[in-house]
Amino acid sequence: MRTRALLFIGLCLVCSTNGIAQTDFSDIDARLREIYRQDQEVRQQWAAIVQTSDVDSIMSYQSRMSRTDSINQAYVFQLLDTHGWPQQVSDSAYNAIFLVVDHASIEAQKRYWPYIKEGSQKGDLSKADAATLQDRMLMREGKKQIYGTQTQTGQKDGKRICYVWPIEQPAKVDSLRRSVALPPMQEYLNLFATAGIEAIWDKELTIEQIRQLSTRIIIQK
Repeated sequence: MRTRALLFIGLCLVCSTNGIAQTDFSDIDARLREIYRQDQEVRQQWAAIVQTSDVDSIMSYQSRMSRTDSINQAYVFQLLDTHGWPQQVSDSAYNAIFLVVDHASIEAQKRYWPYIKEGSQKGDLSKADAATLQDRMLMREGKKQIYGTQTQTGQKDGKRICYVWPIEQPAKVDSLRRSVALPPMQEYLNLFATAGIEAIWDKELTIEQIRQLSTRIIIQK
């Protein structure tokens, strides 16, 4: 009788825990989807304001974007620290986690990179997203990138140019890009041209030379 009673109690606890998990899932998913909306909305507005070249407006909105990022980071980082990579949330929720980490400081990116890698291995995030973050961390640490996803903005003859950050193995980059479902480098460069932006991939340029040519990076993803 005691064994049956203990088994019954155990089953009740399992059912109760599953009920809590389902409630938590709904709350977490809804909050992450809202974070995704906020992240994209603030960057779309930021992109429009940058085009005006109004320095005061740009500085003011940059502060607003930083505040939004800070609030979103506080939630996402606590979620990952407490629960690890969440299970069975929506695609928008997973993308929110990626964007929050992607837009964070290099220290936060390195700390939460294992979760992004885990998410891509499980299929919750794309391998291309994980590759992009990996390249961004390498660039911010002053190292060569792997997949060729990162550029820096520079000047040439008074025009704004995007320079591809140096790549570790340029001869193998297309096969590496293919392994994470990214298009070949030439197709990637053609996308810049389609948008009316000149992109230069000079394999001879060093990190120091690109730094000298660069002005600033504006993250708008």
